[in-house]
Amino acid sequence: DIELHLGSRVTRIDRAQKVVETATGMRLPYAHLVLATGARNRHLPGLDKPYPWLVNLRGLDDAGNMRERLSSAREVIVIGAGFLGLEFAAVAAKKGLSVTVIEAGQTLMGRAISAPVAAAFRRHHEALGVRFLLGTTLAALDESAPGRCRVMTSEGEVLEADLLVSSIGVQPNVELAQEAG
Repeated sequence: DIELHLGSRVTRIDRAQKVVETATGMRLPYAHLVLATGARNRHLPGLDKPYPWLVNLRGLDDAGNMRERLSSAREVIVIGAGFLGLEFAAVAAKKGLSVTVIEAGQTLMGRAISAPVAAAFRRHHEALGVRFLLGTTLAALDESAPGRCRVMTSEGEVLEADLLVSSIGVQPNVELAQEAG
């Protein structure tokens, strides 16, 4: 006995009345409520406008944009050594691009896999030509020339690229749940 309301956005939960309210004003009663609100990409701090060299991966449109950008890129910097960042790094390296991955942690996918598996992933990526800067963060980021970025790392190294992929995780969409208490 499930009703599906595609394209509806819940804007409020009234726990006392056991009702959710949608953006169109519809009130839907519930016996049990499951919140599956998803997540959104975390963004690099200080980047409040879009840049032609910055790409985030979240949906199919982003993947198409990345594919198109790979055809003209020569140097790529990937921020974040999680599953998505490493997959993109491998694809870019296999296309012959210069790829550097910057990761704040000391290992690849440090919260998700064991140290031996992380080491195997690292060896595989390094064999493809991927360079890793582990235990390193961004100290500064700006546009060095039209269509290119300059990154200064926490270690003082300066890198330039014509494509920067931000893959620094997600943050859960918890606002609706917080408002409902």
